[in-house]
Amino acid sequence: MKYLYSELPALQVAGTRLVGRVVFGLLVLAAALVGAFAGLLIVYSTDLPQVSDLEHYRPSSITELYDDQGREIGSFAIQRRVIVNYEDLPKVLRDAVISIEDKDFERHWGINLWRILGAFYRDLIPHRNKQGASTLTMQLSRNLFLSQERTLSRKVQETMLAIQIERRFTKQQIFTMYCNQIYLGHGVYGFEAGAEYYFNKHAKDLTLEEAAMLAGMLKSGVEYSPILHPDRAMARRNLVINSMLEDGNITAQQAAEARDQPIRLEVAHDPDSLAQRGLVPFLEIEPIQEDSPPGGIVEPGQQLDQCGLARAVLPDQGQTLSRPNLQIDSR
Repeated sequence: MKYLYSELPALQVAGTRLVGRVVFGLLVLAAALVGAFAGLLIVYSTDLPQVSDLEHYRPSSITELYDDQGREIGSFAIQRRVIVNYEDLPKVLRDAVISIEDKDFERHWGINLWRILGAFYRDLIPHRNKQGASTLTMQLSRNLFLSQERTLSRKVQETMLAIQIERRFTKQQIFTMYCNQIYLGHGVYGFEAGAEYYFNKHAKDLTLEEAAMLAGMLKSGVEYSPILHPDRAMARRNLVINSMLEDGNITAQQAAEARDQPIRLEVAHDPDSLAQRGLVPFLEIEPIQEDSPPGGIVEPGQQLDQCGLARAVLPDQGQTLSRPNLQIDSR
């Protein structure tokens, strides 16, 4: 018995060939994009800095001058910095930095794709505030190895370096290097030196509002300086506090009390320090005798009279330090 429709031809879905062509075109486009991206990686990785150098990370820090009695008589530095360990950075400071700079720091692998896409979307919309896409690790790679110019090549290198840094170092190590490297205005680098300069205390003793103010200065140590622009500094500080509240790091009462606090500074003034004035120091060593060699290398902790040297002259400052048994100690 035959059914009425049993011998009808098979139905042809309209547009099947068109769909196949579209799929094939998309695959070709995806392959081209992957190839182009791989080519960019090869090109920009040829002169990429060696991340392994960070295993011996030792940034410029303060050099202090002592006499033979152990008394400090001066200091100089290209960058006013005090190196600290992860344990010296209090939780309130860590929470403030992560809340305002990189909320997914503990979860990402060096880059945050969603943040990059979000920043790209915001950049396309007129009259919208620009948003940075760099994670803490990307900022660290830029500050250590690259320039501040905004180009595609620099961004690609920054991304590649960040991925390498994440593969080689722990989150605690990355965070510590970042906190020792960042600029906080007035020649101050790192949170320990920042706490000493602005509040005359160690970073581990910072209060909530103080930690929030320093974290807010990460965006720009000059634009949000509490000395130069106190109103901007307070607005930025309160933004950090609100961000910490949203992330659940502090309670609503703690946030309200911190926002109500004025900015209290106890700025350190070191007349013998050149870093906060933006001067580059040059230590000129004068020989103790006329027939002595003009100049020499002085190791940290070595007394100048042991290597035939008597005076340390700071020409940029116009000051001559003539002390017996002058000693150099770098920390």
